[in-house]
Amino acid sequence: MKQKTVDVGDFVRLMDSSYAKDGIKKGDILYLAGDAIVSVTEKDPYSLRRIFIATTVIDGHIQAKGVKPFTVDGKRLEKLGKAVQEKLNAIKMEDFGDKDEATD
Repeated sequence: MKQKTVDVGDFVRLMDSSYAKDGIKKGDILYLAGDAIVSVTEKDPYSLRRIFIATTVIDGHIQAKGVKPFTVDGKRLEKLGKAVQEKLNAIKMEDFGDKDEATD
């Protein structure tokens, strides 16, 4: 089965334990609030990779205040299904209104 591409504004699941030291466990749900393009190596500044700025989601609510966002590589993420995306987006709209991004 082909992996779904993740994008800014998606709710995703962390697929490994690389952030365990920061209190974020494998299987936790995250919200992708932004992205950036970074060099993969210093030797080749044109070899680029897209990373995401993420924050945690607790009980369906995006943690936007008092929580420091972090960067995460998209290959560590799995996009949640359409029904779950819709449910979490409804909660986001209740929490943040018409703002496009939760961190605005």
